[in-house]
Amino acid sequence: EISTADGQFIIGCGTGAQLLQAASEAAGRLVGADISAEACKRARARLAAFGDRATVACGDLLEFNAEQLGAFDAIFNIGVIYVTPEPVRRKIVELIGTCLRPGGVALVSYYAGTLPALRANIHRSLRAAMAGKPAGEVVSASRQWLEWLAGQVAETPLAHHLHEAIS
Repeated sequence: EISTADGQFIIGCGTGAQLLQAASEAAGRLVGADISAEACKRARARLAAFGDRATVACGDLLEFNAEQLGAFDAIFNIGVIYVTPEPVRRKIVELIGTCLRPGGVALVSYYAGTLPALRANIHRSLRAAMAGKPAGEVVSASRQWLEWLAGQVAETPLAHHLHEAIS
């Protein structure tokens, strides 16, 4: 179970880059959440130096419980809400509304720039490719599709941008 002291919560923390940035700029506990077991593992390793102050919860946001998470002074959802299906978007908004302390700040944002634009297009294509697949197969099928896509990129001077967006 996660402590309920003041702190920051990052929904869709990925490998923990935003948590690491928050750790260097603010006191208090840090909680990240992500569905990817590999990303959570990398985030935990990245934040190990912060001990009990940093927690990474791995799982489906639809199963997260506001009482378990606690209350936060700041909640961040950057580059996640636009790539999630409607039920997850509703859950993100619900968690923000329930977990944000009075007077707290929530930042919900899309990515901006070339690399995020590439990622957004890849996400749209991935969602279309996964349409109709059973929920239990989507993660595995998505990884296979992304591997296939990476293999389709012609080696050009700018190919590294596409490979970075795919990874």
